[in-house]
Amino acid sequence: MNGHSRLERLLTWLAGGLAILVTLAPPTAFFLWSYQHRSGALASEARITAAAVTEFINHSAGLWRFESERLEGVLRKYVDPRYGAVVSDQSGTRIVRLAPELIAPTLARAYPVYDFGVEVGKVEMFVSLNDLVVETALVALAGLAIGVIVFFPLRLVPVRALRQATGALEDSENAYRQLVELSPDAIYINCDEKIAYINAAGIRMFRADSPAALLDTSFWDRLHPDSHAIVRERLKQIHTLKTAAPLLEERYVRLDGTVFPVEVAAAPFIYQGKLALQVVAHDLTERKRVEEALRQARDAAEAANRAKSQFLANMSHEIRTPMNGVLGMAQLLAEQAGLTDQQRYYLDILQGSGETLLRIIDEILDFSKIEAGKLALSETGFDPRQRIADTLRMLAPQAQHKKLELTWQVAADVPARVRGDPGRLHQILANLVSNAVKFTEHGSVRVDVVREAAGTTGDGGTGSCRLRVTVRDTGIGISEAAGARLFQPFSQADDSTTRKYGGTGLGLVISKQLAKMMGGEIGFESTPGEGTTFWFTVTLAIAPEDARSLRVQPNEARPLAGRVLLAEDNPVNRLVAEEMLKSLGLEVNVAVNGREAVATCDRDRFDLVLMDCQMPELDGFEATALVRAREAAEPGHATHRLPIIALTANALSGDRERCLAIGMDDYLSKPFTRDDLHKTLARWLPGESAKNLASG
Repeated sequence: MNGHSRLERLLTWLAGGLAILVTLAPPTAFFLWSYQHRSGALASEARITAAAVTEFINHSAGLWRFESERLEGVLRKYVDPRYGAVVSDQSGTRIVRLAPELIAPTLARAYPVYDFGVEVGKVEMFVSLNDLVVETALVALAGLAIGVIVFFPLRLVPVRALRQATGALEDSENAYRQLVELSPDAIYINCDEKIAYINAAGIRMFRADSPAALLDTSFWDRLHPDSHAIVRERLKQIHTLKTAAPLLEERYVRLDGTVFPVEVAAAPFIYQGKLALQVVAHDLTERKRVEEALRQARDAAEAANRAKSQFLANMSHEIRTPMNGVLGMAQLLAEQAGLTDQQRYYLDILQGSGETLLRIIDEILDFSKIEAGKLALSETGFDPRQRIADTLRMLAPQAQHKKLELTWQVAADVPARVRGDPGRLHQILANLVSNAVKFTEHGSVRVDVVREAAGTTGDGGTGSCRLRVTVRDTGIGISEAAGARLFQPFSQADDSTTRKYGGTGLGLVISKQLAKMMGGEIGFESTPGEGTTFWFTVTLAIAPEDARSLRVQPNEARPLAGRVLLAEDNPVNRLVAEEMLKSLGLEVNVAVNGREAVATCDRDRFDLVLMDCQMPELDGFEATALVRAREAAEPGHATHRLPIIALTANALSGDRERCLAIGMDDYLSKPFTRDDLHKTLARWLPGESAKNLASG
């Protein structure tokens, strides 16, 4: 407040000085200017009058001293009535005087007179300055009024502004202090490496009874020794750069010796004339506790996810392994001659039931993979027309059985070659068409494929296209209420639909997710009793057409030749695979576990190994690793690599990659048909004619 009073007094003196200057300057300037003007005018009059008197003297020939009346006439002729005039000789004797009553003060000016060039006297003229004094006084009054007008605003406005600014500063300081005191974070001032101030949160954080327990104590006492080095380096940076330091995690020590983590920010400022640091510290104890709880929860969730994935893998293996035996035996029986019509009918039912069960298993596993985030897409080049046609031809018998007309049309602008996941495209289309056939008793099912929008062309000349596939049926239709539940897991239109038509209620859920993953969407329009139109879109990359992609594939039915080792621990699956291999023209040796498979490969030479992934004693992965390691130790192993094809009942994402990474060459998922087996083996074994030619 003393500084405030001194500033107010200074402002008063400045305002008073300026007011005095404003008051005195106008009358002084006016008086000086007017005085000079009048003095100049009077001197001019005196000179003119002196010239007239000189002329009179020159004509009087020395008698002018005695002709006062004639000289007075000259003065009256030339002298302004406002002025007084006196003519005197060289000795100072007054010859004539023309002097009206002039009010003092007066101003006088004299000019010499001559008698033929000889100075003989002078003319002295007078004028009253009374009116100048009066005018100057009036100007002084006006200046005084202006000075008063200037003084009070200059005195009051800055003082008022100063008081307002001081009040605002005090209010801001109080608000800041209150904010600091109410802050949930500890705030303290580090001055000369001592705590000069600390707020209430800081007192609570250090578990002190009062501020006195912390003030004027070294802040190093509150810092854990583990943090001393980094804090010293930080202080050097702050003092050098004179800027705030970013957040840094440190460890503090409470008065009771408890160590706890904090997040600290610091900024330099002047405190009571000294360079100090304002420090904000946030107690991380609770956050660390929550983070630890979240970490444990995350670890538990990841463990549960791994357990779920392992459960899915085990379930896939345990279900698909017997399914491989059922479907494999059914296929082998179907190829037997001499079956009666009734036996063949029973066998068809067995195969159809097994395939239906396998589709249900696949849907459940796909849904589980979606929930676990394990569903992934492959990418390969394929002909979309051929893929769509193959899918619909596969479903044609189902439509023919119900005497429905199944037709399809693919637009001409659909590319002949694209890149994507043909299996998932087949899955979506097959699901929609199968549902259309299932829920249609009379009429038809029609599929249309159009190119909805062209994609951009990349640097390599390729682009993308968006295909829209529409499936229209003349079936029972879907009500608005039932449609709202249509894409929900384990949901169908209503319970009666489930009882009449069956199904898991997962097909549309999986199809929706697959369409989304393929850059598209899925939807439907329906009128109950008239039919339903389902549609979906997918975005596929346009692949360049080349000879390799368009060449005619070799005949898949050609016989194979070679010696194959079958490593399979399940006796039923072993029998199925062995019979299929023999029917393909191959010589087969059998191993019942991984260890026996490795020993057999060491003892004999084979053209290919079918390696089951899950076997006792040594699984297929470990057995493959041993075979590859022993191959690497042999000279010339690069030219004698034994093809190993994985047999696995798992159907989860990553199984194929794991098999290839361990050293296997290909992958065959159970259950498989003889055609699947032949197609896979044909990539690694020569045909019978090629084998005979090589041996010859």
